[in-house]
Amino acid sequence: MQISTDFIDEITTRGLFCAEADRLADFCNNHYGATIDKICVGVSGGADSLALLLLANYWAEKHGISIYCVTVDHQLRQESAEEARFVKDICGTIGVFHKTIVWQRNDENIPHTKLENTAREARYNLLAKFCSQHDIPILMTAHHWNDQLETYEMRRNFNSSESGLAGMSQVRSLTNEVWLERPLLHFSKKHLQAFLKQKQINWKEDPMNTQAEFLRVNYRRKIFNYDTEKIAEISQELMELSERRQAIESGAVHFLKQCCYFTEYGYAIVNRSEFQKEKEIIQCEVLKRIIWNIGGKKYATPISSEVLQEIMSKKINTIGRCLIKLKKDKLYVFRENRNIPHIIPKGTSFKWDNRFLINLNTELSDCIVQSTRPSEDLNIPREACIGYPCLYRRSDNSIHDRKNYDIVFMNKVNLFDIFV
Repeated sequence: MQISTDFIDEITTRGLFCAEADRLADFCNNHYGATIDKICVGVSGGADSLALLLLANYWAEKHGISIYCVTVDHQLRQESAEEARFVKDICGTIGVFHKTIVWQRNDENIPHTKLENTAREARYNLLAKFCSQHDIPILMTAHHWNDQLETYEMRRNFNSSESGLAGMSQVRSLTNEVWLERPLLHFSKKHLQAFLKQKQINWKEDPMNTQAEFLRVNYRRKIFNYDTEKIAEISQELMELSERRQAIESGAVHFLKQCCYFTEYGYAIVNRSEFQKEKEIIQCEVLKRIIWNIGGKKYATPISSEVLQEIMSKKINTIGRCLIKLKKDKLYVFRENRNIPHIIPKGTSFKWDNRFLINLNTELSDCIVQSTRPSEDLNIPREACIGYPCLYRRSDNSIHDRKNYDIVFMNKVNLFDIFV
């Protein structure tokens, strides 16, 4: 990994960007089977995203790829609408489709301390939705090397694991059909600004990027005072951490694809003998991802070496809302009997336990969804019934005809993601 801090000339910058974009496109094609004929670029009007827009447009034209530009207007500042028009004007100049999407929000439900994270999640959701609606497989954002340094310092302050300290990946899944790419992650902010200055293009400064009330801004100021030697030291550590994380996640994903089976009933079966042949650190990553998928929690539960040993020695068998069973040559992971929902469905399509998508053939009024009874005629282990939904009539607790609905188990979209 080569970090590009200094701007030389436009031709050099274009060449560096195209090499990164080509590499990431090849990865998405080989690992996810993505056919990249369209890309979307998220652009706010700041220097970073405008540089990305120009470079991505050059790369897209070179490969005959359609490019779309989207600006999310969070309506958090009076200037936001004008900044969106500014981006639209630039897109008009270079012949790129542009759309502004306004974030419709209820400020009463958003604590000010969570505004930064809430706005970021909303932005990704809106951009991913746009990409899905237009069959665009790749969303590019303008995260750069300075952002990576900030992420490292923030996570170090919160005692993150080595995996977390490796920072942001250049590719990650947003949906089953949309992938986020960060092709500027090895470019410095100084480089990107110099690129725009050379092209005599102005940009908009977001005052929120300098407001100390936001956590990331404080780390941004801290890094601003680092000397060249300190930046080089952190950069070297980041590169080493990223290489280790990539090796671990590559090994874990290979194992998951070859030796683990996620059943349609929401439990997993692992080849125990093959699992025990893996390095301990890969075993931890494998279990973390399985438990995250079967337990349905929003965030993954870290698995340490100590926890792994307790699981394999049967000293503990519940973790991350999962029940773990060791039987001969198999390791089973079931949903634990904790916080299992009982819901009355609304509409004809809904989620249950954040793991199953249930589609009704027709809207059912006399209906409740809860765990399947072990006595039902399903060819699954008794422990699996707790984590598998069934539709019952509320009036007499009898089972609705299964012809009336379909149940689909949903893996996390990033189950097979690898740090890039």
